[in-house]
This record gives sequence, structure tokens and C-alpha cells, in this order.
Amino acid sequence: MEPYSDSLFALPPLSPTAKKAGRKKGKGSLILPHSYVIIDIETTGLYPARDAIIEIGAILVQGSSAVREFQTFLQPEPYRRLTPFITNLTGIRNEDLAQAPRFADILPEFRSFIGGYTLAGHNVNFDIDFLYDRIYQITGEHLDNPWLDTRRLAKTVLPGLPHYSLEFLCQYFGIEGNHHRAVDDCRLTKEVLEKLYAISSRS
Repeated sequence: MEPYSDSLFALPPLSPTAKKAGRKKGKGSLILPHSYVIIDIETTGLYPARDAIIEIGAILVQGSSAVREFQTFLQPEPYRRLTPFITNLTGIRNEDLAQAPRFADILPEFRSFIGGYTLAGHNVNFDIDFLYDRIYQITGEHLDNPWLDTRRLAKTVLPGLPHYSLEFLCQYFGIEGNHHRAVDDCRLTKEVLEKLYAISSRS
């Protein structure tokens, strides 16, 4: 998930858990491996220390093919009702989360899905910081997968654009789809990523 406006692209402050852990994340790269996982989350806000993950989406990509998808709603922890802003932005309702699992319940399946693959996403460190803190809180383990940020890649491949949000890049490339739902944003990110690498391969 990317922040709600371009003015909020600065990374949020580290949570107390992350400060204690030092967030020993993996290394960033602009090199696209043959196999990778695109991730996206929806949250109740911008800050891992006080906001909650309410949806996770992920797509395993091998070559140019999306071979498997992962999607789940999550109960907000700590539990709170969604604000009208979040519901209007994402389309996620309180009823969608009423019977949703907790993060700890889906963690084994999610960790198995992402394995040691590179994690790709738009402003992906936002997503990784939330996931990192939750994983560390539950297991004491570090989320140290390498990562690739399509926003950073777009700035390298297409310098001088007025904006670098996922929505703007989709408009720029003529890519249509639903925004602000986790798996939908993963699909859009895959298309943007492929467009960016097509351009970089010609230069």
C-alpha cells in the first residue's frame, strides 16, 4: 500500500518494537530476479506503532507469469472500527473484518508463500515495515527478504515525472484496474514493473 497522498511519502517513524529490533531488513535492489513476490497491504493508517493491517495481498511471479496469489482480510489489532475514510478509500467494511483471522493465524501460510523471494511493491518499505514489526512481535524473527521498490525504479527509469504514485503511473502507461485493494494493487504493480523494465532494457 502506498501512503494516501504524495505529500506523505516520507517513511513513518519507527515503532518501539522496530527500534528495539533495529529492523534488520533485507537489501534493496533494482535488479528484477526471475522469481519474486509482489506484496501490498491495506492498513488503518500510516504508522506501524499504532495502526493495523486489515488486508494482505501477494502474487508469486515466475518469469512474466503470475503463478499464485495470496489474499486475506485481517482483524485490526488492537481492534477498532474502520473510519469512513478507510472504508471509502479501500472499499473494506467492518463486516469484512468481523470474522477475519488474526495476523498470527495466517503467519505460517504467509511466510511459506513469500519464502526467501525478493519482495516487490510500490513504496514497498511501507508494507515491509508493517509486516516486519508484526512478524517480530510474534516470532522474534526478522523479515529480511531482499526488496525492489517500483516507485524508486520509476524515478530512475522515468526522471522528471510530476508524480510517482501507483495511480499516476497506471494512468501514464494506460493501465486500468481497481486501486486500494491489496491483490488488485499487486496486479497493477506487476504491469507497471513490466513496463518500467521494458523501457530500461531499451536504454
